Amino acid sequence: DECIDNDGFLHSGDVGDFDKEGFLTITGRIKELIITAGGENIPPVLIEDEIKKNIGELVANIMVVGDRKKFLSALIT
Repeated sequence: DECIDNDGFLHSGDVGDFDKEGFLTITGRIKELIITAGGENIPPVLIEDEIKKNIGELVANIMVVGDRKKFLSALIT
């Protein structure tokens, strides 16, 4: 409920643009740091870029998650 406003919009923390057909492309995030359960501040973009650099031909999308968690995870498509 906290992520959805009164107009029905989902506030995910991502930044995006709509194209002329109405499709949304995620272009970045509002918050550029993940703070782990142990209090470490980690910029996920550095991890995402390193994975793309090493196996980029296999990765269409990647997102590192783990805010307030004991470990980080990556969602990869």
